[in-house]
Amino acid sequence: MTREKKESMTLRRKIARQTWGEINYQESATKGVTWFSASGHGGYVVDSLLFPEVLKIPDLWMFERVPYLRDGPTVRNPQYYVRHKDRFYAFEEDCAWAVLSHFTSVGEKEYQKSEELMKRYSMDAHSERMLGVLNRWFNNERYPEIMQRLLR
Repeated sequence: MTREKKESMTLRRKIARQTWGEINYQESATKGVTWFSASGHGGYVVDSLLFPEVLKIPDLWMFERVPYLRDGPTVRNPQYYVRHKDRFYAFEEDCAWAVLSHFTSVGEKEYQKSEELMKRYSMDAHSERMLGVLNRWFNNERYPEIMQRLLR
C-alpha cells in the first residue's frame, strides 16, 4: 500500500470513529471508499482524491453540511452527509448511502461484490431500492426540490 493510500485509510477510519463511534468492522467498497460499521452507527467514508467520482454528486444533495471534524470532541451527525476539509465525505447507513450509490458507481460495484444482494435483487431492482430510500428519506416538505431534481 502506498503512503498516500495508507494515510487516506487512517483519516477515513478517524472520521468514521469520530462520526459514528468505535469501529466494529470495515470493508473496502472500491479505491478510496470504505464501509464502516461502528458502535453508534455506520456508513461510507470517501476520499475524493482517490475516488473523484464523489465530486459529481450535485450540490443539492449535499444539503446537510457539518463543520470540519477535529481532534476534540466526537462529532455526531448520524443522518446525513459529513464533509472534512472538502476532501472526505461520509454517507451514513440509513439514507445517505443511497445518495452515494445512486450518483456514483459505488452502488453497482457493491451490488456486483455481494452474492446476497444478487440473490435478492436484480440490478434494476437494486436501483429501484436506492430510489425508494431516497424518496422515503428526502421527499418531504423540507426537501421537495431534491426529489424533483432526482426524477428529472
